[in-house]
Amino acid sequence: MVSQVHGVLDGEPAFHEEATMIVETTSGQKAATITTATAINMVSSIKLSAVKAKLIAKTGWGEQRVNAAETNYRRFLALCLMFPEAGLVPPADVDEIWHCHILHTRSYAADMNRIFGQYLHHEPADAVNSASAIHGLSRLSAHTLALYETFFGGIDLGEPAEVTCISAPRQIGEQTTCISRPVHEMFSA
Repeated sequence: MVSQVHGVLDGEPAFHEEATMIVETTSGQKAATITTATAINMVSSIKLSAVKAKLIAKTGWGEQRVNAAETNYRRFLALCLMFPEAGLVPPADVDEIWHCHILHTRSYAADMNRIFGQYLHHEPADAVNSASAIHGLSRLSAHTLALYETFFGGIDLGEPAEVTCISAPRQIGEQTTCISRPVHEMFSA
C-alpha cells in the first residue's frame, strides 16, 4: 500500500503530465513508477466505441457524459498503472463504463494484457460485508479522488447529471459500489 508520495509534485500545482513519482511503500522501499504521460499513452490505445455504444444503450446518458466517463475510465486505468498497490475505487461513471468494457470479454482481456501484462479483475463492493471493510472502502474512495485531483485536476462529470456517491453505503447492501483490489491481487493466477 502506498503510504507517501514524494518527488516533483510536493508543493506543486494540481497536476503534471510529465511527473515521475517516487513512491515510498509502507516497508520504506522507494521505487520510481511510470510517468503520467506514459500511463495515459498506454491506455489511449484502448478502442472503446462499442463499449460507449453499450453504455449509451444501458444508461441513456448523452454523448457528453459518456465521453467524460470514457476520459475518467482511461485516467482510472492510468492511475492503476501508476499506483499498482493502491487498491483504487472507481467513481460511479467509471464503474459503469468498466462494466460495459468487461462485457466485451475478448477485447477487454486483450486490452488488459497489453497494458498490464495480465487480466485486470473487477471486484464488486457487495463482497464487502463488515463495518471495517466499509470504512476502508470509504478511505480508498477518498484516496482515489485525491489522485484524480492531483494528476488530472479532478473528475470531469460531462453534462450535468445526478451524481452517485462513490463512498461506501451507510448500511451493507444499501447500494452496490465497486472497488478494485491492489493490482497485484486482481490478476489471474
